[in-house]
Amino acid sequence: MAFYPALHNQSVLDFVLQHTGSVSGAVAFAIANEISITDDLVVGQNYLISEEIDTDTDISNYYDRNDYVPAGGVEFTVEPEFVIGRMVIEQSFIVKENG
Repeated sequence: MAFYPALHNQSVLDFVLQHTGSVSGAVAFAIANEISITDDLVVGQNYLISEEIDTDTDISNYYDRNDYVPAGGVEFTVEPEFVIGRMVIEQSFIVKENG
């Protein structure tokens, strides 16, 4: 059992992949840390990697040797000129049937 800090832009899958070499333990990781696999990890917060989680040592060793850190989280902003605005279905946004 070990605790590791989450890094910037790491998703649950990124984090589990980095520390175990496989994403197959993502559900077990989420349960052990009382989070959902879709939750955003808190940067710098320590999360538990249990010894019961499946590991692929070839992959995890490769990441360690090459200082590879998976962090596929995406940050984006929408420019105001591209925003549709607020629309209400059947009032300002009309749904038409095809045909």
